[in-house]
Amino acid sequence: MISKETLSCISCGAEARKALSVSQVAFKADLQKVGVQNTGTTSLDYSHDRVIGQQSWSTLHEMQKRQDYKRTVIESEMTDGHHLSRDPTDGSYWVMDDAELLAAKKGREIQKVLSRAVRDYERRKQF
Repeated sequence: MISKETLSCISCGAEARKALSVSQVAFKADLQKVGVQNTGTTSLDYSHDRVIGQQSWSTLHEMQKRQDYKRTVIESEMTDGHHLSRDPTDGSYWVMDDAELLAAKKGREIQKVLSRAVRDYERRKQF
């Protein structure tokens, strides 16, 4: 016998008291675009929003620290940002000498030529 308070088990037929009320829960996520997190569950959305906000703040704070450090180096070395190079392992800056400046300029010129070639190739491939 099925009442509002109990249900029969599909496997064994035993009566069991309902633990949850009947409700419909649906999750809608569009993974193709960036948008507001909306799972339909407020506490879950709040947790995601909080984590995203904390990560954004942390990233922005680190970027500001790097920029402040770079400005300090530029001022102390009395140079501009074009003469600096950054060590990717520890984030420190140094002023490049003439040979390093020439190598950096040559590298940028090669990168421009390669980028232009790739862009032109992609355009030709579309037609």
